[in-house]
Parts: sequence; C-alpha cells; structure tokens
Amino acid sequence: MSPESLKTIISANAALSGFLRRVSAASAGNGHPDNILPAILDGLPEIAATIEKAGFVVTPSVLSENLDRESKTQIDLYTENLRKLKSLLSRLLDSAEARRNQLADGTGKLRDTMSWLRTLKATETD
Repeated sequence: MSPESLKTIISANAALSGFLRRVSAASAGNGHPDNILPAILDGLPEIAATIEKAGFVVTPSVLSENLDRESKTQIDLYTENLRKLKSLLSRLLDSAEARRNQLADGTGKLRDTMSWLRTLKATETD
C-alpha cells in the first residue's frame, strides 16, 4: 500500500474512532436513540465523506497485496470501525422505524380526537 493510501486509512480510522467515541459518550447513562441522534446527525456528513475517500483506497487489489504489518493493522482497524458503525446505525434505524410507527399511531388518534371535537362543537347548543 502506498504511503499516501496508508495516511488516508489512518485518518479514516481516527475520524471513525472519534465519531464512535462521541456517540458512545452521548449515549452514556441513557442509551435511548433519541438521546444519541443529535450526536450522530452532527457527525454523519463528515463520516460519510471519510468513508467515501477511504473507499477509493481500500480496493480488492489493495486487499490482495502482501501488506506490511502497519497497513494490515490499519485495514483491520478500519474494518472493525466500519462494523461498529454499521451496528450502531442498524440499531438506530430499528429504533427510528419503531418511533415513526408510534408517531403515526399517535397522529391517527389525534386526528380522531380533533374530528370528535369539531363534531361536538358543531352540535353544541348555546
């Protein structure tokens, strides 16, 4: 792996590790997804750009090379960071979908109540 490619992977590992630490700190105490969503949303654009940049470096041809020890270590760390990120985002997606369903149910109940109130008001006598 070229020195420039290695620098890109090291930088990606630092960014991913930092992002995962910030999200972990935000979820300390109460790991409810509503509490960690702001931390994720704040860092997600930067992380997406980092992953895209690293994706151009980590290609099948690079992975098939006989990598030196540092390159192999950094690729392994990058892979582990991506696994952690995927796990975090998968849990968040599940929670967001459940929350969306709750909100849709609540919205339906609210509409029914508002309709009932409008009907009541229309039929009221002074």
